[in-house]
Order: sequence, then structure tokens, then C-alpha cells
Amino acid sequence: MKRKRLLILLFALAFSATAWAQTQTVTGTVTGSDDGLGIPRVNIMVKGTTQGVTTDLEGKYSIQVVANETLVFTFIGYTTQEVLVGNQSVINISLQPDYTELGEVGIVGL
Repeated sequence: MKRKRLLILLFALAFSATAWAQTQTVTGTVTGSDDGLGIPRVNIMVKGTTQGVTTDLEGKYSIQVVANETLVFTFIGYTTQEVLVGNQSVINISLQPDYTELGEVGIVGL
């Protein structure tokens, strides 16, 4: 009976160690392609989840992910980018400005 419990415990530890090893930390910097400066408060989400972080004031971030997940980078005024993590531990992104044509703007003075 003791051997059976020990064997079950060893299998449980082996499987939990395998699951733990699959997560990794990804770090990087998000910059604007127009000026090369870091963009603060960019949203970085793991696609299909509610897990995410935002960049700091210099555009730097750090997030825990699984190797086959995709990161989605979004910020108002810039096009959204998606990146498959794979085995990368550093992912630096350069966001492209999203220039959309605005319609006419009317100004009313009272």
C-alpha cells in the first residue's frame, strides 16, 4: 500500500513539474515606428484569455506565458499586432501609427 501511494506521489510530482516548465517569462519594449520612442500603457493580452499587462512609462513589459500562446499588442492610434511567442523570451515590438481619414469637423461658436 505504501509503494502504491509513493508511486502516485511520484507521478503527480512529475506531471506538475512538466506543467510548470511550460510557462516562461517574456519581456520586451514597445516603441512607435514613427519616432522610435517607448509607448507607455500599451495593452498586451494573451490571445483568447483575460491575462494581460500594460507597458511602463518607458514602453517596457514583462508577462508570463506558455510557448504556444499569442500576444496581442493594442494602443489607441496604432495598428494592433499579434505575435506568436514560440521559444522567444524577448519580444520587442514597433507599432505602426494608424492614420485614418477623418471626415469634416464643424466648429460652432456661440
